[in-house]
Parts: sequence; C-alpha cells; structure tokens
Amino acid sequence: MVNSQVLYYPALSVRETDGLKDYHFGLEDYIYDDAQSEWIVPRILAIWNAGKRSEDNYLPEGVNSRMASVSPLWDSDFSGLPRTLLITAQYDYLTSQAKTYAHYLAAAHVPVTWVNYCGVGHAFVDKCGVYPQADDSLKMAAEFVR
Repeated sequence: MVNSQVLYYPALSVRETDGLKDYHFGLEDYIYDDAQSEWIVPRILAIWNAGKRSEDNYLPEGVNSRMASVSPLWDSDFSGLPRTLLITAQYDYLTSQAKTYAHYLAAAHVPVTWVNYCGVGHAFVDKCGVYPQADDSLKMAAEFVR
C-alpha cells in the first residue's frame, strides 16, 4: 500500500483549468522587477504552453482531459490519498496547480506539506549540487518517505 507520495512540480491538470474551484493562474502572482521580466515571463509561459503539447501528444483522440485519471485536479474525492509532499518552484506555471491540489488534499483531511522554493524555476532539482534548493528538496523528500 502506498503510504506517502512526493510530487515535484506536478502537472495535475492537462491544459484545462477553466472552472477549477479555487484555482488561479496569473503573471501578477509572480514577484519580479522589469529587469527580470525579460527572463522570467517567457519561462513561466513556456511551461503553460507545454500543457497543450502534452494534451496533443499523450491523450488519444476523444479522451477527456478532465478525467481524474488524466488530470487529478478534476477529481471530486481526495480522501484516502496518501500523505503528500508537494515541492514547487517560485517561477513555474505548475506551482498554481500544486497550490490548489494542496488545498484540496487539506480539505479532504489528507496530511499535506507544500514547499515552494524561492528563486528557482521548473526542473530546479536537475541542478542538484549547484542549487542549494535542489539539495534541500532532495533531503526533504528522502526524510518524508523514510
């Protein structure tokens, strides 16, 4: 039986987020100045645009992207899920999905911890040994499943 799950910057809804309860995505939610905007905004939107490619590449024609087995955020019952550690990045479109998922899990009385690492973008764990956030997140994940 699965008793815990660790999710790094998870894609919890394949593209379709309109109508999700308590979900919001907007560039105004990110903190950056004008000088950083040129670097940060395209990277956030690149992950957002990848959602459409995921739908086109991985879902057979006729499969509803709102099915819970495809997009867990569209599930109606989160009870019974294992305790969860959600690890996200400050500059990642998927962070808003993880934040919503954490809210849904907590509302269903599932023990959940959400950690949003500042100053990094999607796939930051790939920089283990370079970014201290990556090293810290791996230690946290190992302790969580121990």
